[in-house]
Amino acid sequence: MAQVVGGKGGRVGSETLRTLTTVAAVVLVVAALFAGIKFVSAGASAVLVAVVLVVVTAGLVVGKLVLDRRLGAGPGGRRAEDTEAVAGDLASLPDSWWVFRDFFFGGSGVEFLAVGPGGAFAVEVFRWLARDTGTSFHERVTSDLRGRAADLEAAIGRASGLGSTLCVQPVFVCLEGEGLRLGEILLHPSAPDLRHVCGVLIATRGDLLPLLRAGGPRDGVRTRTLEPDMALRLGRFLKEKAVV
Repeated sequence: MAQVVGGKGGRVGSETLRTLTTVAAVVLVVAALFAGIKFVSAGASAVLVAVVLVVVTAGLVVGKLVLDRRLGAGPGGRRAEDTEAVAGDLASLPDSWWVFRDFFFGGSGVEFLAVGPGGAFAVEVFRWLARDTGTSFHERVTSDLRGRAADLEAAIGRASGLGSTLCVQPVFVCLEGEGLRLGEILLHPSAPDLRHVCGVLIATRGDLLPLLRAGGPRDGVRTRTLEPDMALRLGRFLKEKAVV
């Protein structure tokens, strides 16, 4: 298993969000109940107070269900689940690998930095939603990740003493990639096939681990393999110096 660093204080998952909304709903119902008791004690109609409490409770329950549904589909829920799935894949790399979650160094950051004998990879999770449109993977998306990977490469190279011998290859892991068009090529999740767009590798979850293990210079891959002892020293250095 890879040595995983960071991520404990990262995004809140959907289950945590649902728990928080449940606690909030219970607190509000209890507060409404106490307020109702106070009103009855002050001479208000018990029937009227009971009706108001029922309406308030029903409203809170409906509100919680709607909020849970939206949170589960939004970045706090589905996005966190996607990230955790890829984190689990990366954690299964051999113990000669280091995986840094929510990694920041030298003023730039990525969701994952994977460092091992196969090289150094800046990995981001990308869920493609336009499944039926065949929309192109926009240059703006790739240029942002490419820029952050280049910044990390320069900062880590300087600080670690590796200099220009270090290459950090940016990788997008595409989930639900059906309908994602790369130029004239239309990806389909049932036929994993590694592609690159403007220097950024586009991989499915099935492509990711073989890509990292293979490393080395080949078509579309900038990174260089690292000697096992160098990968170990770099991993230890980043664990000490990086913000995760």
